[in-house]
Amino acid sequence: MCDDDVSCPAYPQASCRMNYCGHCSAEFVFPNGTIADCGKQDVTLKQRSVQCEDKNNTMYICSSSLCKGQTCARNPKATCRVPPFSCDCAVEFYDEDGNKVDCLTECQRKRKDLETGPLLVGAYKPSCDEDGTYSPVQCHGSTGYCWCAFSDGTEWPGTRVRGQPDCTENKRPSIRSVHVRLSFDAKFDNIKDSLGDFKTVLVDHLKGRFGIHPKQVKNLKVSSGSIIVEFELFKHEEGRDIRNVSSQLRDMVS
Repeated sequence: MCDDDVSCPAYPQASCRMNYCGHCSAEFVFPNGTIADCGKQDVTLKQRSVQCEDKNNTMYICSSSLCKGQTCARNPKATCRVPPFSCDCAVEFYDEDGNKVDCLTECQRKRKDLETGPLLVGAYKPSCDEDGTYSPVQCHGSTGYCWCAFSDGTEWPGTRVRGQPDCTENKRPSIRSVHVRLSFDAKFDNIKDSLGDFKTVLVDHLKGRFGIHPKQVKNLKVSSGSIIVEFELFKHEEGRDIRNVSSQLRDMVS
């Protein structure tokens, strides 16, 4: 990482820049853009907790403090780590089983695809809240139309207008229940003799992972075809907003 800890004594006039494609290297360049040959012994820097080294022994260091304040919208319980051999110092998140987690929600993913992909004239770019859900007001810059939206991006019927829509709570459509269908990549035969236990574990997992109250889950069915789980989510005063839960579930499996 280019900071006060990194220098090239042989060429004090050279400035440090991060070389993301140089196998964990920090390189020094002259004002004209020419790369300075600092040599193996001439680059000085202090050791830190997380570092990596290229074939020329020029170190590119990522501080473990990069995880401070970082959260994973799709899995708030995921653990942040700084990869020991990361050249761009991008933090990564891992779930309780040690699997790497993609923390971008559907809204964030759509924005990133538009920002990094081919330029699409007139494309709608969604607005996201800090937690990664869709913002209550969505606008299409090319048309000038705006509308109210649920946290999963679903448009409130009848709210699309030019300018600012009325998204007050009394205009919000009432959602009585949400139907959820999940498919697990596993053999149904493995659980067919213990469906009761499977359902209990599933509801406990939904409660722990998503804050769902057990009474919010109704009409739970498990069928074959791998393992197919279907249930209805209903409102409950002690449970999560069912629209937010369904959005989080969709992000998790997408």
